[in-house]
Amino acid sequence: MNNDLLQIKIKQRLNKLAAFDYDNIECWQILEAFNKVQLQWAAREAEMGESSKQSIERMQGLLKQIPLAGSNQKLLYQSIEIPDDYLSFKRISFYGSKEGCKHPRKFKTYLVEEANIDELLRDPLRRPDFDWGEALATMMGNKIKIHTSAQFIVNDPVLVYYRKPALLRIIGCVDPSTGLLAETEQACEFKEDVVEFLVSETAAQLAADLESINQVQINASSAQRSE
Repeated sequence: MNNDLLQIKIKQRLNKLAAFDYDNIECWQILEAFNKVQLQWAAREAEMGESSKQSIERMQGLLKQIPLAGSNQKLLYQSIEIPDDYLSFKRISFYGSKEGCKHPRKFKTYLVEEANIDELLRDPLRRPDFDWGEALATMMGNKIKIHTSAQFIVNDPVLVYYRKPALLRIIGCVDPSTGLLAETEQACEFKEDVVEFLVSETAAQLAADLESINQVQINASSAQRSE
């Protein structure tokens, strides 16, 4: 769906939701509301994970794989800051090696809470283990720590995550994220069925916001008349 049609559909839905005339709504307001709605939707879908074929089809475009740059320390591997477009964790893959072992081992990594890491590292059934090829990871300060308990060295880690959806942009319209006029066009990257849902949610969001503004103005006028 191109951006012109998207704006038309949002305005049509707005005029059906209330008696007010929303034809004069500005494009930056539509952009701000739509980008907020699609980020919330993507976050909910990412939390549900690949729970169905439909979810896989909808979210596969947001999956991203990058090398997890960082360094090995005594008890863990410390990454650099994760990318700005990071939305939700999917998995970490890496090969572990240690002295005396000729062949690196492929590891399965479990993301756990930072608050529980000390307890988990003491648990013989949960702590990192080279023979089983299992490790624990935590996140703090926009960085990822792969805990090794000094059993092995992390080699070539790869982070797979859901990225944030691309922000909707319209040429000549103020981009709410920068405050500047957009010089490039960016349409919604989701399929038509998802876009239709997002359009309806955006219209509802705008109607609620504008209704709140109208109510504030009405209350203010009433307060002035009562003085």
